[in-house]
Amino acid sequence: MRCNARNLSSSPLHFPKGSQHSGSSLSLASTKVCSSMDEGDGPGSEDPGDSLAAEIMDEYPQVPAYIAERYKVGRTIGDGNFAVVRECVERSTGREYALKIINKGKCRGKEQMIQNEVSILRRVKHPNIVLLIEEMDTYSELYLVMELVKGGDLFDAITSTNKYTERDASGMLYNLASAIKYLHSLNIVHRDIKPENLLVSAPSCFRVPRISDVNLGVLCRVSVTLAMTAPQCLVNKLVYEHQDGSKSLKLGDFGLATVVDGPLYTVCGTPTYVAPEIIAETGYGLKVDIWAAGVITYILLCGFPPFRGTSDDQEALFDQILMGQLDFPSPYWDSVSDSAKELITCMLQVEVDQRYTAPQVLDHPWVNDDGMSENEHQLSVAGKIKKHFNTGPKPHSTAAGVSVITVSV
Repeated sequence: MRCNARNLSSSPLHFPKGSQHSGSSLSLASTKVCSSMDEGDGPGSEDPGDSLAAEIMDEYPQVPAYIAERYKVGRTIGDGNFAVVRECVERSTGREYALKIINKGKCRGKEQMIQNEVSILRRVKHPNIVLLIEEMDTYSELYLVMELVKGGDLFDAITSTNKYTERDASGMLYNLASAIKYLHSLNIVHRDIKPENLLVSAPSCFRVPRISDVNLGVLCRVSVTLAMTAPQCLVNKLVYEHQDGSKSLKLGDFGLATVVDGPLYTVCGTPTYVAPEIIAETGYGLKVDIWAAGVITYILLCGFPPFRGTSDDQEALFDQILMGQLDFPSPYWDSVSDSAKELITCMLQVEVDQRYTAPQVLDHPWVNDDGMSENEHQLSVAGKIKKHFNTGPKPHSTAAGVSVITVSV
């Protein structure tokens, strides 16, 4: 059944006014931070716990003692309807993390959604996914210690880099497809893959390393002993580090993620990246993530989305998505390889059975190294991205991915 704008207005699909390209979804999962802290702060400095010196507070009234004993809690780097995110430093190691504090009193009616998201975060452990380090549950709050990602989101990285090539875009897709392949192997669909939820580990290093399925770098397992005074404290001390210290793209915000055990019908996502089968309400599954990744890849190479509509005509955008008529207009695509165009076409097939899977994306010559050695032509997409997606400096050089829940439960 086709759905129109009127039907969507009462559905779980929710978009902020004046934008089809961005969506805020209050998520408990990832924390995106463009921090003014130096990369060298933390382990290796004279006093590991002092990297946030003036901004760290040893005692924060809302943080229980067993947390304050383990972490130095610093300034707020993000807040949402029912959560606040603060910088923190693990006292024993000097590692920097993000502490997400969820107010249970403000979450009434959303408990099942929160439990679903946290249960997924417990399961996923991959270098290209923002990691849940540990969780602590009290009567009134849920505390999540998350991996801290300082490099901003995907668009931040592109618009701030001096040189950006087709090979860079290929590296980004490699990292994203690796994360999607891993999630889909667990029958988990993300449902909200978009540039705002793709985080770069450092703004100074845009060129993303390729991470093979065999060599994922060094997986450091840290054993932790907690005092029994910590109520329902679950520790998941897995920290991914790469041997060469290189950076990577990380997928976050699992607020809409769910396990697929049959066709899904909940209408949710962000308009620019939503798959046609979600709009059509015919039932959907894992491959909606591939569609979103295809839209992102298209944007990475030209600076604007493949399907476009005015901010006040959402129905026109959905009509374009449902038709799936894809073009690569001149002059924006003249210098882009045919291999890239072929891959995008395979990822943006309206017929789900014909759409690529994540392993097929990873096996494509444009994504693996076989066909990429010559694609060092510099792309000029930053200006178009700024125009189409309202990117710009974040207040106080800090942004946090604490978003607003979009699924009604």
